[in-house]
Amino acid sequence: MSGGLDTLRELSERQRDAARVALMQAEALSNRAMAQLEQLRAYEADYRGRAPGSGGAAAPIELLRCHQGFMGRLEQALAQQHEAVRRAEAELRRRRELLQQAELKLASVQKLLQRRQAEQGRTEARRDQRQTDEAALQRHRRATNGYGDLP
Repeated sequence: MSGGLDTLRELSERQRDAARVALMQAEALSNRAMAQLEQLRAYEADYRGRAPGSGGAAAPIELLRCHQGFMGRLEQALAQQHEAVRRAEAELRRRRELLQQAELKLASVQKLLQRRQAEQGRTEARRDQRQTDEAALQRHRRATNGYGDLP
């Protein structure tokens, strides 16, 4: 009776396991994106600190323009990395939700299997009780009549 449910449970377990793997991959991607963002921030702070003309020293205009141009590209890279982090975190949230749904489905299937097994156990217990009662009735009839087949 529970063959189909066993198959459903196995499928639900595989889906849950796949959701766990996908979540771990999303976590790793999110961590890498965040680490790269932190590296870019540290590099930006360092580069900004080494700006030509800082500390009141005179610097050629070409060097200042070069520095400003690179700072502009660095700010673009930071904006792109912020977006990458945002997308990675959104994917991480989505994967967590999918795992939660898969775990809920598996728990539901397992609960249904437990109910079916309990019902099957009760059915078998009632059948055993009927057989025991029938055997006791037969013994009682034999004992009171002296014959096993007379009412």
